[in-house]
Amino acid sequence: MPTASFSVTRRQRLLAALTIVCLFCAACATQEVMTRREGLALQAEVAALRERLQQLEATIAKTTAAAEPTVVQPVKWADTADTSRRLGRSEAPVVIVEFSDLQCPYCRRFDEQTFPWLRREYIDTGKVRFESRDFPLDFHPQAMAAALLARCAAARGKFWDWRTAIFQQQGALATNGLEQAANAVALTAADRASCATQATTQRALIQAEAAAASAIGVRGTPSFLIGRVVNGQVEGQLLVGAGLPETFRKRIDPLLKP
Repeated sequence: MPTASFSVTRRQRLLAALTIVCLFCAACATQEVMTRREGLALQAEVAALRERLQQLEATIAKTTAAAEPTVVQPVKWADTADTSRRLGRSEAPVVIVEFSDLQCPYCRRFDEQTFPWLRREYIDTGKVRFESRDFPLDFHPQAMAAALLARCAAARGKFWDWRTAIFQQQGALATNGLEQAANAVALTAADRASCATQATTQRALIQAEAAAASAIGVRGTPSFLIGRVVNGQVEGQLLVGAGLPETFRKRIDPLLKP
C-alpha cells in the first residue's frame, strides 16, 4: 500500500500537469490555432487526469483511515518479569504493551513521531511502563530476521538501540540494512554467530508471542494494549494504529486517576 505522503506527491504532480494542460488550452484558444481534433484530444486528456486524481484521492483516504488508531474491546495479556524489552518503572500505574513489526512503516512512524513524546511525558516520569512485543507480518520478508536480531540485541542490553537503528535502516532491509543496524549498535559478528545457534528456539518464541497476540485480537501493527496490571495480567483496551500523542493521552490519563 502506498503511503499517504507518496500519494500526495503524485497528486501534486497531476495537479501541475492538469494546470499546464489547461493553460495550454487557453493559450491555443486565444491564438485561434487549435484544430477541433486537437481540442477534443486535450479534453480527453484533461478528463483522464481528473479521473486519475479522484482515484488517488480515494487511495489517500483509505491509507489515512488504515493508519488512524481505533479502540477495540477490553483484553488481557499475561504480565512478565522480562525487562530486556521494557522501559520505565516496573511499578508504574499504567502499562503499555506494544505489538510491533520492525519492517512496518507505521511502526517506524510511531517510533519517530509519537514515541519520543510518550517517553518524555509518561515513561521517564514513572507514570507508564512500556514494553515491546513481536508481531512480524508474513508479507514483510525481513521482519522475522529483524526480530531475531532484536532478541539478540536485547540479550545484550541493546534492544532499544537496535530498535532505533533498524527503523533508520528500514528502507534497506532487503540489501544491507540488517548489517548496518547491527554495526550501529556494536552487535558484532561473534554476537550474531552466537545468536544464530539459538535461532530455531528464538523463532519459535517469536511465533508463540505473535500467536498469543492474535488470540487477544491483534491483527496489524502497531497495536498497543493500554491498561493496568490486575492479578498478574495487563487488563485494558487495544489501540490499533500509529496514533498521535493526544490519542494516547486520552487513553492514559483516565487510568492514572485513583
